[in-house]
Amino acid sequence: MVYPWVMKPHISNQTKRLDVAILATVRRQLGRNFVALLCIGSRARGTNLNDSDYDGSCYVRDISHVAKLDFSDIAERFNIRIGIGLRPWSYLVRVLERGDTERGRIQRREWLLGKMRFVGGRRPQPKLVPIESVLRPDWRREMQFDYWMAALPDLPSNVLCREPRRHVGYVIAACSQLLEARGLAVRKEELPKALQRYYPRSGLVSLLRRALRRRRDWQRISSNPRTIVAARHDAEDFLVAFQKYVFPTDGSGMTAAQARKQRRAWVAEMRGAI
Repeated sequence: MVYPWVMKPHISNQTKRLDVAILATVRRQLGRNFVALLCIGSRARGTNLNDSDYDGSCYVRDISHVAKLDFSDIAERFNIRIGIGLRPWSYLVRVLERGDTERGRIQRREWLLGKMRFVGGRRPQPKLVPIESVLRPDWRREMQFDYWMAALPDLPSNVLCREPRRHVGYVIAACSQLLEARGLAVRKEELPKALQRYYPRSGLVSLLRRALRRRRDWQRISSNPRTIVAARHDAEDFLVAFQKYVFPTDGSGMTAAQARKQRRAWVAEMRGAI
């Protein structure tokens, strides 16, 4: 089941202003090399708070001649973090429009579930397919990869090496991904109920509830050292419970080496190396 709100997200006025400012910046900095800007995450779904990050992907014709994008003025003006990754347009066409790779299946699912939103430039034309066709039959394998990306200490995606708010956000995002792996998209306030229904033995619901309470009031409580310590402990406990739930007890799950290999393959694919 995909809830109707996914298809028509409510975008706040603040996010609309960010869209305009960021789109103008990438056009100015990239010139004719710019192709398209997509927003991802809560700003794409319309579930963001005023202090939520603005994450997205900027697609270009030739990534080899692109310097790092600078959004410092916008980030300071709105007092939020802006994370825009640079990607080759040919990669988006391959994974989203043709969907002939494992990464393409995941990207298409994110588009169908409303986790990607077109902001400006050339609009992608994803092939319309039933959501069931982009779901992985073995959802555990996908979640095992996500676990390693969050847990391996030498990767930038390691959750415990990031700032305290990320500890809270990771718990929420990972629970959303568990549901999305089965084709379910729910609002944040509905996550605990949905998680309890579809993953009743995961042991993650109480950690999720605490993360949601902290995220709603993070601006007020983020300066409290006890809150920061508690959030980190919950992130650590979440990783332990997550690992126990998604990995089989017979040791047949994805290894760290296999996860690294898959990550390298995806990075190489994105760069056009394969």
